[in-house]
Amino acid sequence: MAKSHARTMAVDFKFESYIFQVVLRRQGSLGSIEIDGGQVKRGRSEGLTQTLNTEGNIFLGGAPNPRGMTQGKYSDSFVGCIHTLRIQGSEPINLNEEAVTAVNVGPCIR
Repeated sequence: MAKSHARTMAVDFKFESYIFQVVLRRQGSLGSIEIDGGQVKRGRSEGLTQTLNTEGNIFLGGAPNPRGMTQGKYSDSFVGCIHTLRIQGSEPINLNEEAVTAVNVGPCIR
């Protein structure tokens, strides 16, 4: 668990069979989200921590128990497809090969 929690910037989409490009950025305590090249929404994490140190695994897409892991803030997990993931300009990360474990994951169809 990170020692400082970033303020959540939630996005709710109800479009099936539509591909969105979502760009998330974090530098120090500043974070932003941009969807399909549109308006950028910015946020700032509280506290003194300037780095992301998870001291463990990161749940990408969803969590096994969202209500318990977010102290009741969220009850639902991610439903959808994460197709191409790049971190700091890396080559695309193959989540099927790199994941420590996966639950309720099916093929990601474009």
